[in-house]
Amino acid sequence: MAETEADKYEVLTKIGQGSFGIIRKVRRKNDGLILCRKEICYTRMSQKEREQLSAELDILRGLRHPNIVAYYEKEHLKASHDLHLYMEYCGNGDLGMMIKDLKARNEYADEEFVWTIFAQLVSALYRCHYGEDPPDVNSNALGLTKNALPLKSKQAHKMILHRDLKPENVFLGEGNAVKLGDFGLSKIILSHDFASTYVGTPFYMSPEICAAERYSLY
Repeated sequence: MAETEADKYEVLTKIGQGSFGIIRKVRRKNDGLILCRKEICYTRMSQKEREQLSAELDILRGLRHPNIVAYYEKEHLKASHDLHLYMEYCGNGDLGMMIKDLKARNEYADEEFVWTIFAQLVSALYRCHYGEDPPDVNSNALGLTKNALPLKSKQAHKMILHRDLKPENVFLGEGNAVKLGDFGLSKIILSHDFASTYVGTPFYMSPEICAAERYSLY
């Protein structure tokens, strides 16, 4: 019997469970790498939810950044109608959990920590929006260093709008490194296009989304 991807991993513990499946912490046997495995039963999904899952996979395959949850591989188990997604494991929970914990202890986060989180999140979003890392801190708003020649206008490029940015989707890895995740509601557009789809979590929506208005990145 052929070895499946699941056979290559040791299950360590169950992290959580949702309406579509289970999330487990696993260890890859050949090198000991710790990963997160999403076990999704797609027969429980509506057509729209399947399309969102497919869109998320398309985004994650081509999105590599230190502050974005890394995608490793997937396995389709036809017999059980399951899809296993292997993702980077973020062992320190998410920003939402941290905020709730601070509130319960009646404490505030250190300002230096807040700026560290903010800077990493901006770096991740810049990668999504512009397809490259942010300009050097010594450059100006256009990304030009002192005495640099003007940039040529860029051709239209694909950008990714997360569209559901909230503390619960900002995961924390080793050393509380920011890992932006959950791209299920994201949209890929060309840089000169506008997005007008009404999506997101109500409390975190921008005024444009709440008013069902078209929006751009600028």
